[in-house]
Amino acid sequence: MNFKLTITVLFGAFIHSLLLGQSQTYSVKKTFFSTDQYDEFSPVCYKNVLVYCTNRATTKIFNYSTESNKGFVKINYVDTASNNLQNPKYFSKKLNTKFNDGPVTFNKTGDTVYYSRISLLMVSYQRFPVHEINLEFFMLYMMVQTGLK
Repeated sequence: MNFKLTITVLFGAFIHSLLLGQSQTYSVKKTFFSTDQYDEFSPVCYKNVLVYCTNRATTKIFNYSTESNKGFVKINYVDTASNNLQNPKYFSKKLNTKFNDGPVTFNKTGDTVYYSRISLLMVSYQRFPVHEINLEFFMLYMMVQTGLK
């Protein structure tokens, strides 16, 4: 009896989702600048660019990496106004540190960015064999653009 009831409920839920689901369909494909070897996530549109987080290094000079041999997460962008989506760049030198940064979001007018980053806190505690401990944790920050004309 319970089996029939379970099948009936599942079938009813399936029919309900078909009747009340989205009427439009979407085609999903990978972006041109996405890779199979790096992580890219948290895209957000800002003016004529697409800002996102990635652990892909955009420079060959400094290439910090984690234990899994992937770079730290940085905030990058690609210009969507031009068709040059294959050349990602750092979004802002002020936002990117040598640790993990992002994701980001912007206010309605685009003059304030909210983002997260790893913060380091050195704690002195006498009960530990080493009296100083470095703690890493994510904190939220905001940066306001000044000097707009």
